Amino acid sequence: IVVRLCFFQPYDSELLRQMPEKHHEWCSPRDLTQLLVKCMRTNLPFGVFFGISNNTGRTWDISNAQRLLGYEPRWTLLGGLERQLAWQRDSLGAALHP
Repeated sequence: IVVRLCFFQPYDSELLRQMPEKHHEWCSPRDLTQLLVKCMRTNLPFGVFFGISNNTGRTWDISNAQRLLGYEPRWTLLGGLERQLAWQRDSLGAALHP
């Protein structure tokens, strides 16, 4: 099994914010974990799959991973960034108002 990882960065990556030209290729940590687990559990003798999230403007075809592995990318770049900002807001609020 081969996973072609397009662009992986954690949700809070500065590099992710600095490279908008890569946003359509991004794979979230959760989506990558899902894809790798499904690859390890499959009985397929061979497969090549793209590791990419459900991004707007996605150009890589993930239909074989969806069909053969049941891969369902759940994140978009915007969703990941919104989640990170919400976590930071909550953490900061808890720190300021113990």
